[in-house]
Amino acid sequence: TKTQIGRALGFADANPVRNALYVMTKQRIIVQEHDRAAKISKTIYRLSVQVAERLQKGEVISLD
Repeated sequence: TKTQIGRALGFADANPVRNALYVMTKQRIIVQEHDRAAKISKTIYRLSVQVAERLQKGEVISLD
């Protein structure tokens, strides 16, 4: 049936409006996850730069 084909393709059901909403929701979640990953990457980079600068100044850094 159409519903089974739609489900096999990853859609909620054969209703095109619901399918469109489902796809948009999935895309929004992917974008949010990407944004979050980018923020984490920037934070790690910023902290790495700070650690490198402090090490260059001869500071002893405790990692615990």
